[in-house]
Amino acid sequence: MQLAEALKEGLVDGIPKPERHIETWLSDIFLYEDVGRKVTKHVSDEAVGDFVDPLKRKNFYRADFAWNNLFAPEIYTSLEGMREINGGWKPSEHNTADDFFILMNRIDADDTLINRLWNKKVTKEDVVRITEKLLINLDRANEKYFDEQNRELGKSVYERMIARLSNFRDFARSASGISQEVTDSRANALVHFHASHPYFKKLPESSASVTIDGHSANIVFIENKPVFMDVYWPMPAFRIVDHALATARIAACVRIFGGDELAGAMYDTYRRKRTLPPKEILDFYEAYNAFVMGYYFTHIKRHELIQPYFIFADARLSALQA
Repeated sequence: MQLAEALKEGLVDGIPKPERHIETWLSDIFLYEDVGRKVTKHVSDEAVGDFVDPLKRKNFYRADFAWNNLFAPEIYTSLEGMREINGGWKPSEHNTADDFFILMNRIDADDTLINRLWNKKVTKEDVVRITEKLLINLDRANEKYFDEQNRELGKSVYERMIARLSNFRDFARSASGISQEVTDSRANALVHFHASHPYFKKLPESSASVTIDGHSANIVFIENKPVFMDVYWPMPAFRIVDHALATARIAACVRIFGGDELAGAMYDTYRRKRTLPPKEILDFYEAYNAFVMGYYFTHIKRHELIQPYFIFADARLSALQA
């Protein structure tokens, strides 16, 4: 029995049955009275990575915990090793562990940016705080990880975006209920715009930035302050991008569900710290990220959120092609 199943059924010694089980695309999260336990799913997917091979799985856990503990230590507290013995699971040192879970302080997992946007409860102050916190997080990420990630990837920002768009096609094709023809048409249009606009090929390396997986479902509010959680990208090519892309990613969600004024407040906040790309580049980044979120919510079956993303992204991409 895998660790996630044992936790779900309350079959791990010393750990009760969880009060709630949250399933994300890559993780099972089990919530208890005061804590949560996060287990990575046993999947191997070309679009994401190999989380079945024991060594790759262990290395992913270590990196996932290190990044999340850096940006949200109030949530992510420790990485716990577990060993399967005679059909049961026992605590273990990391070097002898068969699997792991990340121990988390329990938070209100429903108080996320996307839920506030859906319920029309996001203010200008909220999005300004989110942008300010994002920029602080990106500064910290670059200080700690830029040299390491740059050496590991060894590609220009332009080449990384090509890899990112290729990955998007694979990710989107794996979503159920959407025609491959529609998905390929969207992916082809994104690739064509990126390949044909001179901005991307001329993008200086000084614009390169380590980024985090900071979308609207990964931003929670603790005491009404935004905290970025589950930030580690499993795909190496995703970890260094044009600096503005991370802000545009969230701005797409804010624009779709909160309107142009709130999205504009994000860019105004960004502009006080750094130079923004041209409008058509931000439009491209928003369209791309809206497609990603539409397919993401298709994967996790949040059906009410899917069409607003696709309607926005299709319209924005069509305008860019005009």
